[in-house]
Amino acid sequence: MSEPELSHEETRTLIDYARRKFAEERWPLSPALRPVREIMEKLDPKPVPAPLPGTGKARSPRAGGWRGSGGARP
Repeated sequence: MSEPELSHEETRTLIDYARRKFAEERWPLSPALRPVREIMEKLDPKPVPAPLPGTGKARSPRAGGWRGSGGARP
């Protein structure tokens, strides 16, 4: 059996249909749907989110600079 040649529009239609069906599915993460999810990921991979801009590492209470209640005040 040869693979069908789908246009971009036909592929997009199938992807949109499958996404709507997953949204309506009672158990979208069921093991029976795993092959369909894997195929969907190949057809339309989700973009990797860009890292959020920040000032660097978050400071924890033990890193200094943060004072909780009862700490010494300057």
